[in-house]
Amino acid sequence: TNGHPPSIPQPSPRLLAPSFTPSLTHPLTQLLSYCESSQRIMSETKADVPAPGPSPAPAPAPEATATAEATAVPTAGPEPEDEFDIDSWEPDEPLWMTTLPNDPDSNEAMMAINDLIYNDSSPNEVAENFKQQGNQFYKRGKAGFKYAGHWYTKAIETKDVTDAEVLSACYSNRAACLLGLGNYGTCVKDCKKSIELVPTNLKAYFRAASACIKISKFNVGLQFCEDGLKIDPTQKSLLLKKQELEKLLEAKRRMDELRLMKEAEVQAKADRLQAGLDAKGIVMGPLYYNGLLDLLKDGAEVYLDAEGDLHFPVLFVYEEFHQTDFVQDVTLDQTFGTLLDMLFPNGESPPWDEKRDYTRSTVATYSILNHVRPIDKSKDTGKRARKVKMSEDSTLEKLLTHAECVVPGIPVIFIASDKYKRTFLKIAIDKLGHA
Repeated sequence: TNGHPPSIPQPSPRLLAPSFTPSLTHPLTQLLSYCESSQRIMSETKADVPAPGPSPAPAPAPEATATAEATAVPTAGPEPEDEFDIDSWEPDEPLWMTTLPNDPDSNEAMMAINDLIYNDSSPNEVAENFKQQGNQFYKRGKAGFKYAGHWYTKAIETKDVTDAEVLSACYSNRAACLLGLGNYGTCVKDCKKSIELVPTNLKAYFRAASACIKISKFNVGLQFCEDGLKIDPTQKSLLLKKQELEKLLEAKRRMDELRLMKEAEVQAKADRLQAGLDAKGIVMGPLYYNGLLDLLKDGAEVYLDAEGDLHFPVLFVYEEFHQTDFVQDVTLDQTFGTLLDMLFPNGESPPWDEKRDYTRSTVATYSILNHVRPIDKSKDTGKRARKVKMSEDSTLEKLLTHAECVVPGIPVIFIASDKYKRTFLKIAIDKLGHA
């Protein structure tokens, strides 16, 4: 049976010769036509088989006599074959196929037919046959693009092909597959190849423009449209694609203008701030302590107000308990005593200080000079980092304008209680603020 189900219905004599036109141009097209005819034959054969009717009623059983018992005698004969379901049958022989398999190279019968086709064909005919196989898969939509691309590639790689129309179509069709699969850059390359071979291939211009939209190369896409419209100014698809690209370019132009304006505003603000810092002699360094970046993301920043006064956010660190306080806006004229009044109102202690060691009257403030290197390397003093105690009447400006002060992103002030200050002063500077 050559692998066929054992009970395929036999066609009547009038159906043994399916229509087959040997004069068709491409052998593969002949094969598909033959297969379609064969499938139609099977459908007609199935229609000729009468539909099963109701089973006849069983004959009444003979009545039993008083002198004998009825005994069932089994009948001898072959077991009935399984019923063949033509609707669920998936043919694997080219004779019965109506569509190509995903991987024809895995089908020995298909490979044999391909050998017959290609051994007697010219390079141009071979390339055309590959193109036709690719077209069959392309018709399946995205699910067939990968396999279609395979056949278009085989056509392109066929040696000694002189038919530019076939090669151009294969490049353009492979580009369509790549476009559908999201490989936009290679799609554009294939379209360029197609246009080089046949400059009038308008599908290649359209597909290249479509791919350029996906990779935001709007100017390049517009050029493809304009080049295609020089060939046919009335081509509707290219006209619509050109309009789409012109709208995208206008939107991009507006966005670029807004971006440049924003960048200019930010740069002007930064320049103005730097001028204010330079006027005061304040040297800025990079952010150093953990968590400072998150605080700055929440809107805290060093800025220059309309009157030209500098404002700084200030971080206060309680090293003993690894706790912090953050004051978002401090002017240069505020004293450290004023800031402590803000942190310890009415003689209160922080909630985490169960022993009440940290009160307004029992704490001192410290800072670190030369803690980080300046962003502007020309302002680096080269001196080592050291701790300094800040008096309560000292202002923030006095600290930040000190010759050895480099602000680590924002000012950082350490607070230590009377009981803890000796321990604090012994801690290595590079260990501070890293709980």
